[in-house]
Amino acid sequence: MVPLDRSELSTRAIDTAVMLAVAFRSRLVVFSAVDTLDLDALRGYASSEHMTLEEAADAYLTRAIASVPPDIHTEVHHRISGHAAEAILDFAHHENVSMIVMASHGQSGVRRWPLGSTSEKVLRASPVPVLVVPVRE
Repeated sequence: MVPLDRSELSTRAIDTAVMLAVAFRSRLVVFSAVDTLDLDALRGYASSEHMTLEEAADAYLTRAIASVPPDIHTEVHHRISGHAAEAILDFAHHENVSMIVMASHGQSGVRRWPLGSTSEKVLRASPVPVLVVPVRE
């Protein structure tokens, strides 16, 4: 499972997840948890003002996986929720994912913090292994 947050940096974890999916002959699940406080950011992916937030989330995920080889079984899911980390953990639990591969880029804005707040919460509470891919701008 690769959680994405609509940032260019978060999509860099996809390449690592693809390598793991090939090596373990497993599916690739790409997931976006849209925080209810961040809905305006998602509207930027809408092709018209009549597009629903769900359609905009699907459009974002479709663009994010454009470089995934077609022979990789890829699923995309999104959830609109109050807290991204909780949505990621809940999805991982209910979908029986075997690993979470996520980018960490310290989006919290605190330069000395090694992980973003979402990454840290997922890492601490995940029921499955978490591979954190460090990325820099």
